[in-house]
Amino acid sequence: HNTQQIKPYRQATPTHLKQPNIWKKFKKPAGVQIFASEIGKLTLIQPLNLSNKFIKPESAQILAPEIGRLTQLQVLNLEGNNIGPEGVQILLQKLGKLTQFQVLNLGNNSIKPEGVQILAPEIVKLTQLQHLNLGNNFIKPEGVQILAPEIVKLTQLQHLNLEGNN
Repeated sequence: HNTQQIKPYRQATPTHLKQPNIWKKFKKPAGVQIFASEIGKLTLIQPLNLSNKFIKPESAQILAPEIGRLTQLQVLNLEGNNIGPEGVQILLQKLGKLTQFQVLNLGNNSIKPEGVQILAPEIVKLTQLQHLNLGNNFIKPEGVQILAPEIVKLTQLQHLNLEGNN
């Protein structure tokens, strides 16, 4: 697959998932559980946009196994969820099994240097990754130092966003 075939990761939550009542319920664990059971059925979804959906580490724990079942998934947008280091660990353990995965947006998730320590060894499992957004995560220079030796192993990577991580 070339990058022209991949829709920008800021697009598209499937129409039937755009209903406001779903997202209101999403803030509660029971709502996340219902959503997770449905998302796992969308095996051909492209892209999966879960930006700004209040996904905290406990919600990531529920969602990660279902996202991990989406074996055709190429694009995942999790921007603005504040998942933090714990959420990153939970999600990336499942994403590493997605062999066609190409675009990951983790911007604005308070990953911090502690999260980068978790993220760095897991991110290299995404061998087809072409676009990675880690902007505005309070990674700081020490996090970039941890990340740099691992990022160079991603031979398909074409775009890396680290802005706003002072």
